[in-house]
Amino acid sequence: SEAAAAAWSPFPKARPAGRAGCCWMSSAPASGEGREGVKSVLLSTLEGLDRGFSATGQQRKEVERIIEELIPMSPDPAPAETLLSENSKWELLYSDAPDIVGSGTGNGQGLNPSNGDIGQEFDAAEKTITNLVELKPPGLFSSLLPKDSLQLQVVIEARVLSPTRVGMNIKGTRAVPRNFAGVDVSRLPPLRLDLPVQPPFGEFEVLFYDGDLRVVRTGQGYVGVNRRVASEGAGAAVPSE
Repeated sequence: SEAAAAAWSPFPKARPAGRAGCCWMSSAPASGEGREGVKSVLLSTLEGLDRGFSATGQQRKEVERIIEELIPMSPDPAPAETLLSENSKWELLYSDAPDIVGSGTGNGQGLNPSNGDIGQEFDAAEKTITNLVELKPPGLFSSLLPKDSLQLQVVIEARVLSPTRVGMNIKGTRAVPRNFAGVDVSRLPPLRLDLPVQPPFGEFEVLFYDGDLRVVRTGQGYVGVNRRVASEGAGAAVPSE
């Protein structure tokens, strides 16, 4: 989920020199179990990391180690094609991209806005991916404005580059108000910016996909773990419009 950021920017930053395109760490197996066992270990490891906002360097290495074991267990040989051929909604479980989770200092520290739900919606008919992030007041003001929120969206045109790789171009952005100063403003129309020319947004490689869990690596070398939202009401990171 490259577009959601505490300091909102539609363009993901490159991984620091020396890490771009790096290989996964070689280490002992995380569990010695099958695919479901390794998935369980990964999900357990991600608990308490607040999607990566509070992850330490050591915790990130452990996540990478488990992902390395999970990659060869991916049951779909052409996950990019599968993803773009069906409608689906996803919630972000983990990222190490600084434009999404910052530098590991926490969510909503200082005057930075807090991130609520972060997710993605795939539209098969439109061949689009919509990245979504809910922004809330910084932690300093959360008690004063507990319900205030704004959802930012980046609509991306997606295309299959290979059985495991997806290319992207930005179609436009939206800002969808939810609550302001404690008042429900969700009926207000969203602010939209539709781009006449669709600039490149990079690409991602699907490392693991089983219909429920998706692990990707961006062109900058960052990793994202997303879980499918089973229904409209299940942890809905993506609202109906």
